Amino acid sequence: MKLMHFVTAVTHQITQNGVLFTAQLLFSHIFRIPLEKLRITEDEDSSSNEDSNGDEEWHEDSKKDSVCNVVSGSENEFKNIVVIGGSCVGMAVAMRIRMSKPLPTPYRLVIIEKNSHFHYMFAFPRASVFPGISSSLFAPYNKLFKSPNEGVMINAKAVSINSKEILLDRFIPEFPNKNIPYEYLIYGTGAKHPEPGNLCEADTKVKGIATLKRHQDRIKRSKNVLIIGGGAVGLELAAEIKEHYPRKKVTLIHSRDRYLEPFKKELHDLSYRNLKSLGVRQILNDRVLIPKGGFTDSGKKIVVTTKSGKKIESDLQILCTGMIPNSSLLSTISPQSINPANKLVKVLPTLQIIDPRFPKIFAAGDVVDLDDIKSGYAAWAHAYLAIDNILKMIEMERDGRKLLQLNKHKT
Repeated sequence: MKLMHFVTAVTHQITQNGVLFTAQLLFSHIFRIPLEKLRITEDEDSSSNEDSNGDEEWHEDSKKDSVCNVVSGSENEFKNIVVIGGSCVGMAVAMRIRMSKPLPTPYRLVIIEKNSHFHYMFAFPRASVFPGISSSLFAPYNKLFKSPNEGVMINAKAVSINSKEILLDRFIPEFPNKNIPYEYLIYGTGAKHPEPGNLCEADTKVKGIATLKRHQDRIKRSKNVLIIGGGAVGLELAAEIKEHYPRKKVTLIHSRDRYLEPFKKELHDLSYRNLKSLGVRQILNDRVLIPKGGFTDSGKKIVVTTKSGKKIESDLQILCTGMIPNSSLLSTISPQSINPANKLVKVLPTLQIIDPRFPKIFAAGDVVDLDDIKSGYAAWAHAYLAIDNILKMIEMERDGRKLLQLNKHKT
């Protein structure tokens, strides 16, 4: 999905509101928000108006949006299937049980997510350049489930795991002692990416909008932008900046000899041609020597040196390189399930973690050590596979049957 948005941005084959409309449809369907409440008019989008303040509007109702479902009855009535991570993995599991595979009694889904709102991160590169659209990229979780018996959304951070419980960083009235017991666990914590491709520190809608506004301002002030990393975010960001500010100088440097290597070379060729037509300077097969302590973001013009000796002038440097898997929490209970080379979670084809002590712990999404391209699509497919296998295991336990064949991941 992120790749889709990059391609549409670079090739200019959708309207300016195309990614927004995709977000609106998704939010309306998953979060039970009427589509008319999510509509943005062209005036509100105001991409040609650099002084638009559409992102700064935020109503008191948004405070209510982030409140988690209230649990009724005794917690002993439920057996919890817990998902740590409320992004694509958490949403996919919720949709699976809501639309086609409801959980049998007394099982219930509990999603733990530190952010108050779902982040539609696929449009963040555009929103970090164009004013007036950011507020539409954060959806409240409060209408995700029809009732607390179906599922519960917990706005908190998981800080430790053992074989039976998950410890939260704050008290939730419905769960005593900050502990959430679980029968099954899906570990879908994703990975950290540099801003603005991902807003890891923005745990509320207000912070998310403010962060994107800060990026808009710094890009607007700059005259000579250096983007480091030619993945999907770097490519799209370069295109967005040149589209909105055609007079700015934009340089994109990538460490490999072509873009988007997991895909066919035609996509690289298309990307290269379109960025060239926009006037983006492209440097391939070279690396920036990042100063000790990183870039200061002072707005002053500096000269950056590459590994090959090239000198690049810029007054704004944006890192779009690498990701750090959020696997440290799982490593405390099962260090053997973490690949020491890349910190990704090692899983069986069934998406159970490789540690035989924990057959009821699954992992899915960007955090897993699979050959899949890291994408929302892959995370969604992993989530479906994990919850389907959990339902099979519940069925086997309930009926006392021998182990059935669990579904397996296919690359």
